[in-house]
Amino acid sequence: MSSRPCHGCQAVHWCLLLAWTLLAVLVLPGCASAPEDTDAAKDIYKRARSQMDTGNYPRAIELFSELDSGFKYNKYAVQGRLELAYAYYRNGQPEDAIAAANRFIERHRDNNNVSYAYYIRGLAGLSMAEPVLERLLREAPNDEEVAIVRKAFGYLSDLASRYPKSRYFDDTMNQIVKLREKLAAYEIHAANYYLEHGSAAAAVKRSEYVIRYYPRTTQVADALLVLVKAHAARGDVGKAQENLEALERNYPEHPATAEAKKVLAAGRSG
Repeated sequence: MSSRPCHGCQAVHWCLLLAWTLLAVLVLPGCASAPEDTDAAKDIYKRARSQMDTGNYPRAIELFSELDSGFKYNKYAVQGRLELAYAYYRNGQPEDAIAAANRFIERHRDNNNVSYAYYIRGLAGLSMAEPVLERLLREAPNDEEVAIVRKAFGYLSDLASRYPKSRYFDDTMNQIVKLREKLAAYEIHAANYYLEHGSAAAAVKRSEYVIRYYPRTTQVADALLVLVKAHAARGDVGKAQENLEALERNYPEHPATAEAKKVLAAGRSG
């Protein structure tokens, strides 16, 4: 799957560009070069950077790839591998960006700026995940497709846990919060779908999953509403009442609370 980065707002792109420029300054002086043709590597690197500066990412990718294959531990090759992941990401090739980032992490895990590779990997994964979620919220649930979203969540979480002092930590946490909210919304969408199609048990399972694993999202009230509906549909008025009370206690002004009251009132009158 390959798509243009849909997550990347202009502010994030500027952040990436600034970080990329800083990395060029920080990485190059600090890496020990192997006995290779440094002048040749430097020339390829400079030409690749020139293409990046003009937004010609396909050509930059070609040059960074040439640098990668022609040199092993030359300081320009190391920097080029990091920027190759960025070029793939900006060129709308998230799978290639992830692969390039993973190669950098594997080969240069002790590099001072390896957190940037984790960051690009997370953003590339997110750019693949967001359109999938947006589409699935309008369609029948498909947990196999949601796996790509969970993988992106894992990439972002990996960076946050490994590098809490990284300059990319704050933006990563913001993306995690947004993605967690969307994953919870997907679970509620699935719960309502199953409820509408006569599977109250599946609806209960999905709603309880939201309450357990996404308790800080705005979807919890809707999860409780689905539980009221599902238990009422199964004839378990006691559990339906328990979830209504949880709504009244925690979300007294939420529209879900008023709807849940109507559900139980209709059940009693019927």
